[in-house]
Amino acid sequence: METFLKEFQDSVYHLSPVVLIGAGFVLIWMGLSLWLGGLKWLKILAAFAGAAVGYTLASCWTENHLYMLISFAVLGGFIALFIEKTIVVFGVAVLTAVLVNVLIAWPTLAEDKTWEDTPKMELSKDSPPNVVQSLTVLETYTRYVCQKSVQIIKSLGSVGYTAAIIAILVVLGVGFVMPRGVCALGCAVIGVSWIALGLLLLLLYKGAKPIDYVIQQAEVLAITAVIVVAFGTLVDLALCPDMSKKKSGMIDKSKGKKK
Repeated sequence: METFLKEFQDSVYHLSPVVLIGAGFVLIWMGLSLWLGGLKWLKILAAFAGAAVGYTLASCWTENHLYMLISFAVLGGFIALFIEKTIVVFGVAVLTAVLVNVLIAWPTLAEDKTWEDTPKMELSKDSPPNVVQSLTVLETYTRYVCQKSVQIIKSLGSVGYTAAIIAILVVLGVGFVMPRGVCALGCAVIGVSWIALGLLLLLLYKGAKPIDYVIQQAEVLAITAVIVVAFGTLVDLALCPDMSKKKSGMIDKSKGKKK
């Protein structure tokens, strides 16, 4: 996998500065918002998740007509606005199942042989690609990584399915008892991931080689990421109090005054 990551680094290094800077700052801003205040953005996050689910269902069950795709996406996003905690908890459960399967499949994913069919990007060093070409390169790499990861995870067979089901049930069980905690944790994980990706793009724009450092200090960075996620979860819970409890408290006080 190290060879693939270094090839990716060498390719992205030559992309349009507009894409690297723009995408980097957007990812960092969105990541910081989710990391330290994700509970304030639950409705928006749930709406996007609901729209994605609706779009996926429409693409699977319909003939991919544009109006059907848009209708299902809008309907899914609208419904998610009223059950945002349920949607986010379920999303965290699915994300946990994916992460568990990735950990199980990691020995295979880490092998260089797995990534031998990496798409070759022929980019000119003299004339950097424009914005459209740069976005196409990023899309190609993203699609390749997703397809390769899905292929390896599917090869796990019953082990992968069992691990995914157990992970989903555990997260849903915890989420039933502590929905805000699970939502805050999920937002922190996504936020830290986006911040890291944004910093990676900005460092590549500056001419650094951050992937080499990540490979050398993988264990230290993993421990740091866990600490940062835990800190963000606690800060999110502290800065975003439960409004439903506040409302119920205000109602009880108003009833007491009337008496």
